[in-house]
Amino acid sequence: MWYRVIEEIIGAMLVNLTLALAESLIRGIAVELLLVSRVARCNDRIRRPIPGT
Repeated sequence: MWYRVIEEIIGAMLVNLTLALAESLIRGIAVELLLVSRVARCNDRIRRPIPGT
């Protein structure tokens, strides 16, 4: 009886931990892609100056 309760609690904790790790991984990838795209845009501006400046 008790071992089932403990098993359920541990299972729920593992699921929550897995979801939290996946969420932080996805956020990290999204932030990195955002930074890479911003750096690429800055590099384009440096290479190709805006006409009329």
